[in-house]
Amino acid sequence: MLPQEEPEVVEGPEAEKKMREELEKLKGMEITLRKARARQLIKKYHKTETAKLVQRFLRELELYDEAAAEERAKAEVRAARVREYWRKKIDDSLTGPLYRDLPVVRITNDGDQAALYQLRGYGMHWTRPRFLDPGEVDEINYPVTYRRITTEGVVVYSLETGRQYVFRQSEPGAMPQLYTVTPDDKQDSSQ
Repeated sequence: MLPQEEPEVVEGPEAEKKMREELEKLKGMEITLRKARARQLIKKYHKTETAKLVQRFLRELELYDEAAAEERAKAEVRAARVREYWRKKIDDSLTGPLYRDLPVVRITNDGDQAALYQLRGYGMHWTRPRFLDPGEVDEINYPVTYRRITTEGVVVYSLETGRQYVFRQSEPGAMPQLYTVTPDDKQDSSQ
């Protein structure tokens, strides 16, 4: 692993202005990259009021992440209890081969990069973001709502059981998009 360069420390009357200009450039970045770059700027302009403010915002974002993690943990426990309750209620005749043969939602990644998305079943919370690496398949045995959050916006729609969906790219290196696979294997863009 290469040693990381320490950013030069900038001080003086222009430091505040330069830091604000560099922060403005971060607005289009993904949140994780934005946080990492903001930490670098804090080191570089550590004596400015803006650096103190950004440090506070970073800490508050950590608090939001912690709160979301707690909510997800509670929701997962609740969802597990609900699933277990209904598993016990299902008639034994449905737990045989018939149940295993029910149609699934199948998502395949035919792209050359991982796809990031979330799913939600009826009455459930969003899953944690799911990474689907190239060549991998995700199968879900109930209808779900699909959500993809990118820097360009949010896409939400329903995926039906018995249907197949595939992440494809318009060109190598492009962001994969989800398509519905038709019987003729033609692409219908779902996004």
